[in-house]
Amino acid sequence: MDFNCAVLLLFGVSIIADTDNVVKGKASQKNLVQPRKKQLADKLSSVNNTIQPRMACSSDNGEYFMIKSKKSNLVFDASNDVVKIQAPSKSATQLWSLEMAGLGKFYIYNRATGNVLDISGGGSPEAKLITYPKHCGPNQQWYINYSGITSAVKDFVVDLWHESYNQGNDVVVYPWHGRESELFTFEPV
Repeated sequence: MDFNCAVLLLFGVSIIADTDNVVKGKASQKNLVQPRKKQLADKLSSVNNTIQPRMACSSDNGEYFMIKSKKSNLVFDASNDVVKIQAPSKSATQLWSLEMAGLGKFYIYNRATGNVLDISGGGSPEAKLITYPKHCGPNQQWYINYSGITSAVKDFVVDLWHESYNQGNDVVVYPWHGRESELFTFEPV
């Protein structure tokens, strides 16, 4: 997360509040709010009187990363919408970005597809990860923490199918077991 993203998250509420005062047409408040609104809009560029959480954290800023297995150094690849692990090539199918989905949760976007990381079928053990158009379901929302990438569905974690580190292996969700097949790093590109 860069500085602009942090600023957006900290000041987003005040931008909405200031915009609401202007929209309500309160003349005395409008004169006070308008310069501040313009100043914030200039600093945050395309705020456009709305909060767009992905704006400052998005791929538009070139902030991509690869999701890499700690043990094998293979990375997530969404070449065929089904996410597999492959040798790093920095192709668009291997580049990802984050968008806030709520308190502590994120959508993980693939650069090539423009879709988000999703659990195929909604979420059962060993369900494959795919990329799919965002629909805001919990099977597309992820916590990122010390124990791995955890789904908002049933506390499944991202894992490698049958703990296999072979190139082309599927990336799946599975109940947490704490082995290395669940550990990934986010490597900036």
